[in-house]
Amino acid sequence: MFFRGGYANTDALANLAATCKNLYAIVTPVLYHQPEGLPGRCVSLLRTLAARPDLARRVKVLRLDFDMDAKIENEDDRAFVLELAERHGLPTAPQTDTDIEDGAGRDRTASERLEEDFPMNLLVAMCPNLEKFSTGLDYFFEFRLLRPATLPHLKDVYVAHRDTELGIHLESLRGLYLAAPYMEAFTSYMTASVGAETMSLANMRHLRLGLSCISTRCLRTLLRSCPQLESFAYDAGGGIIGDEQFSIASLVKLLLRYVPRLKHLDLDFQHDAGMSDWDEEDDGDDGHDPEPAPGFASLSYLETLVVDPEILDNWDEQQPAAMLFPQSLKCLTVIAGDVLAKLGSHDIKTFASTARSLRPNLTFIAIHDGYGTDRSRSVQVL
Repeated sequence: MFFRGGYANTDALANLAATCKNLYAIVTPVLYHQPEGLPGRCVSLLRTLAARPDLARRVKVLRLDFDMDAKIENEDDRAFVLELAERHGLPTAPQTDTDIEDGAGRDRTASERLEEDFPMNLLVAMCPNLEKFSTGLDYFFEFRLLRPATLPHLKDVYVAHRDTELGIHLESLRGLYLAAPYMEAFTSYMTASVGAETMSLANMRHLRLGLSCISTRCLRTLLRSCPQLESFAYDAGGGIIGDEQFSIASLVKLLLRYVPRLKHLDLDFQHDAGMSDWDEEDDGDDGHDPEPAPGFASLSYLETLVVDPEILDNWDEQQPAAMLFPQSLKCLTVIAGDVLAKLGSHDIKTFASTARSLRPNLTFIAIHDGYGTDRSRSVQVL
């Protein structure tokens, strides 16, 4: 039997499976490639995966976004989840049972907090062949269940904060990093801090932090954990997310120190609101003021660069703007703003022509309207 279009039409496949037992046996493993209808059937899915480990091994993609106020109300379901958690080694008896007020203003006992973490922990832990995982995270959520190297196929992870302020502390994902040692792509939306001084992201190649605000110290921890990093994207979220924001100068210096072969860099500091001036720690390891950071031109392996025009503010106007960028650069996108004034040219075509003559590898220059991260909406000028 051949399914045209892969796994896209899961409703049709589910209806097909209901027509006869033989088709059910064929179609069911296909449907579990990416389980649909979560979170409403979370406990139901847990029951199925517990009873059918063969189907659990079929799960390759999980997209979870549990309601932050959701609780397991049914006593039978609650008893089942607790039993399953104990079976997988998740601590069900907290050390204390004192009230904890989370960032959403809800008072939860420690036991309630643990219980609300169970479903996601269990779903991920029960799918050993998981390849892609995305979820929204509540305040204080933590991956507690996952054991090191138990998710060797997990390569792509996306996490997002559920609220509209503050942000994710990546320390809460430490169990996930350890369980997925071959993770290659990680995207986090609304990141406030990194946490641990040591992380293990040895195979990470693509890192994106959207609408985030992290300090130089956190940036250093992150970059030195990713020696194989090929692309880094960062969208500054400002003070609503965190308290300290690294500067672009610190970023460039740390990139040269830890990932000098970076190929793709995408920076949007439009919502920085001066936060990068408030970072309490510079990028010097010895506690002294660092030497002036080199510019983008020092990133000699860089092939694509997306920046907002504010990075040109300190540019020496006696030099052509193209000198800001490395010889290796192939694609440049500037995000909106008063681009022509910043570039020092009345005609963007003139800049493009000059840049091409000074940077012969530069074959693409575009202006992006500044809204969203879809760079395909950019206007190409070279």
